[in-house]
Amino acid sequence: MNKIEVIERVRKGETVYIIDDWDERAIKYSPELGKNVESKRKGCSVVTRPMSDKPVFESTLDGEEVTKEAFERY
Repeated sequence: MNKIEVIERVRKGETVYIIDDWDERAIKYSPELGKNVESKRKGCSVVTRPMSDKPVFESTLDGEEVTKEAFERY
């Protein structure tokens, strides 16, 4: 997914959910999080990480947009 597109959508008030199945990482971009994201590995708890974090960046590029429900089930 294009990270610039994700950032622009978040700036407009949208929440964007991405799952990278290869790296087994789910990411939530939300206006409320500022320059952070919520990230979790498959079956693990959510952690807050900076958008600039390398694994977050790579998973955003490699992942696909999903629904809130898919993110929460991951």
